[in-house]
Amino acid sequence: MIRKFGLLTVLVGAAMFALAPSGSSAATTLGSTFDPDECEGDTTYIQTVSPGNSYSVPSDGVITHWTYQAHGTDGTSVKLKVGRVSPSADLTLNTDVTIVGESGLQLVPAGSLGSFSTQIPVKAGDRIGEYVNGGFTGCSISDASFTDHYNNSDVGVGTTTLFSQENFQQDISAVWEPDCDNDGRGDDSQDSDTASCHPASTTGQRAAALQRCKKKAKKNHWTKKQRKKCRKKANKLPV
Repeated sequence: MIRKFGLLTVLVGAAMFALAPSGSSAATTLGSTFDPDECEGDTTYIQTVSPGNSYSVPSDGVITHWTYQAHGTDGTSVKLKVGRVSPSADLTLNTDVTIVGESGLQLVPAGSLGSFSTQIPVKAGDRIGEYVNGGFTGCSISDASFTDHYNNSDVGVGTTTLFSQENFQQDISAVWEPDCDNDGRGDDSQDSDTASCHPASTTGQRAAALQRCKKKAKKNHWTKKQRKKCRKKANKLPV
């Protein structure tokens, strides 16, 4: 059962996601945090199915931040994990998952909301989850509208292995940012130089000069040769 504080956090997380544009070019919050029920420790969990794909990366980019809510009575040592599954995988069954990124291990004290910076390049469709260390701890709530896949180990980056299927919502959120120049840094909070991603603004000089040619030709009854000469000169100006 979700406690009052946990429910509030879920609603806040959902609102943040709803406000973020899908497949957007701005920072987007994935997932949500809440006061979780118990789950088995020393396990990697990936949220493979979520309403609105709220735990899935919308486009290629970088995860720059993550947040975890520790159980009210138990502190948790936790890592953010990023998993990738085949587009053809049947997510109602046990399936192979590849871990493509992770954060460092962080201790979140009991009842606390831990928030941490990271830098994990991701691809569209990647899913977030977590690894929780130790024995039984809090990391999820039962919910039939969600599907997660889990493996009873700290699955390393680059490893593809079989994960078992169940129906829990994972207590994890992350901030995704675009990476327009593909340098592995989030455009919004980590990369101060994204000028190369954006085309130079147009000056409008050529269009204005062509418009002047048209007006002068009409007013002064220019010949075809005069109009051609004016347009040729105008077309040499910056767009």
